[in-house]
Amino acid sequence: MRIAINGFGRIGRCIIRAAYERSLLSDQAPFVRSKISPTKTLSSKKVASTNKEAFFEIVAINELADPATIAYLTQYDSTHGRFPAAVDIVESKNISHLNIKGEQGHCQAQLYAKKNIAQLPWAESGVDWVLECTGEVKTREKAMLHLQQGVKGVLLSNPGESDIPVAVMGVNDGFLSQPNGELPKVISAASCTSNALIPALSVLHKHFGIEGGVITTIHAAMHDQPVIDAYHGDDLRKNRASSQSFIPVQTELAAGIGRVLPELAGRFVAQAIRVPVSNVSALNVTLNLSNDVTKSSINQVLDDASRQYPKDVLSITTEPLASCDFVHHPCSGTIDASQTQVVNKRSVNLLIWFDNEWAFVNRMLDILQLIEGA
Repeated sequence: MRIAINGFGRIGRCIIRAAYERSLLSDQAPFVRSKISPTKTLSSKKVASTNKEAFFEIVAINELADPATIAYLTQYDSTHGRFPAAVDIVESKNISHLNIKGEQGHCQAQLYAKKNIAQLPWAESGVDWVLECTGEVKTREKAMLHLQQGVKGVLLSNPGESDIPVAVMGVNDGFLSQPNGELPKVISAASCTSNALIPALSVLHKHFGIEGGVITTIHAAMHDQPVIDAYHGDDLRKNRASSQSFIPVQTELAAGIGRVLPELAGRFVAQAIRVPVSNVSALNVTLNLSNDVTKSSINQVLDDASRQYPKDVLSITTEPLASCDFVHHPCSGTIDASQTQVVNKRSVNLLIWFDNEWAFVNRMLDILQLIEGA
């Protein structure tokens, strides 16, 4: 599968790093237009059911920053450390390529700097799928601009509008592999918070029934916040220094639950607070259940589910860990079993840790593997 990344910020750079660390980057052969294969019908296999890996060729990156800065921020990362391979820029006929080469893979991606998606020559590079990582493309209409350039599909790194299919690995990814089904042209990988929360909600609703709940996301600071007070936009709180305050922000997490688990639509309220750390977030989840439970029964069900879900969808720990211990952890969500609490037999409180960058990009790669038929 030949991949283009549109937007090479935190998520875009983590994608290429995760693909390398998982040894998913194939050696790239010259593109020959006449040999493009038709869109494949998806396999029904899940990522956890096979050791076979799909390999990707990351052939193009669209990013407005200059090539030298792109290479520098790929090589050196304050959160995830140095890239574990050589990174440089290769110039050929006045065209810049980001070149990554190491023991676990190789890619040489042509660099574009186009503000207008409609100007991206994806067909010339034989791009199969675009990973849309700018955060600015949220509608089917905008995503179609990629499709008009000859690609087979677009995977969004944000939830997108409600008419775009959302895939959460281990919960509803089956829609990607319906027998003789048409593969959606635009797909969303949901959000980091949805991927961390929904697997746990799904299994608890199945076993005990969920009447409703309140969710607080304790989220790491993000690029849309200034380091010191500065003009930002209509959300006045986001004008404040991310390094000095806990800052409440809007979240669509409650609506996102209903898109993946329709039976739970309208049963949650959610709030989010950005905190002064650069990475790793947590979910404080309070649930009202339909049946009596104990702390041990909740943790046991979640522990069992962690073994049944595909790899890295859900995990559970009893260790006394802090947020920094989950940096670069690939699991969508980790239940802190020591923090599980039960009141009046049916009110449950959970704490779920997740690396909001690394876990999310690994789920995007899992989705691509399903698309490729791994």
